[in-house]
Amino acid sequence: MQLATLYSTAKKVLIEFKPLGSYATGRPQTLNEKLDLFFARLDAGRICYQSLAKFSFKLLKKEACIAVNAVNEALASCTGATQASGRKGRAAAPLEASRGSGSGGGPEVVWQLVNTLSAEVLTGHVARLVPAEVLKQASTKLHICQWLVRVESEQLFYIQDAANKTLLAGSRQPVTCVDFLVMERPFYKGWGVFRRPGPRGAAWRIAARLTPQV
Repeated sequence: MQLATLYSTAKKVLIEFKPLGSYATGRPQTLNEKLDLFFARLDAGRICYQSLAKFSFKLLKKEACIAVNAVNEALASCTGATQASGRKGRAAAPLEASRGSGSGGGPEVVWQLVNTLSAEVLTGHVARLVPAEVLKQASTKLHICQWLVRVESEQLFYIQDAANKTLLAGSRQPVTCVDFLVMERPFYKGWGVFRRPGPRGAAWRIAARLTPQV
């Protein structure tokens, strides 16, 4: 249990991300890019399917959308991402610093999710985080997986005054936004029917938000 708590996160992005290349669109153009993404997804997906009960890309995309929704809903109501209820708040907390919210009595920043258009799993990475010197003292199969998920959504973002007048020539029309989220989860490596439960309390969370594009 102590190992699972200590090594529950990589504290950095393990996935190679190319924000200026065609990786960022989720649609690689060159053969090498297509092969890189294919084999990375294949290898990480195989390990996750063997180790995590009910793992699927559909579930992963759903978790990413839930986290994005929680961030926007919480900040739109000025409660902050960490106050979002239950599992949503824990998953979304790392995004709080990258968003903004208004203060009472003055101009207010309004940020609201209108609709989630699509979600796509781009690539993944699995790593063992426990140092070799620790492994000599304890037998563990504790690993961590990170998946890069592209979420496209329609969002509202504008600034209004106390009279609800839009400032800075802003618009109240929704715009299409793209978020690149690194979804992370610790797990015990298993082999199909011999999946190991835990670690206790482990859940999908956002490890990072990379180069959002509007």
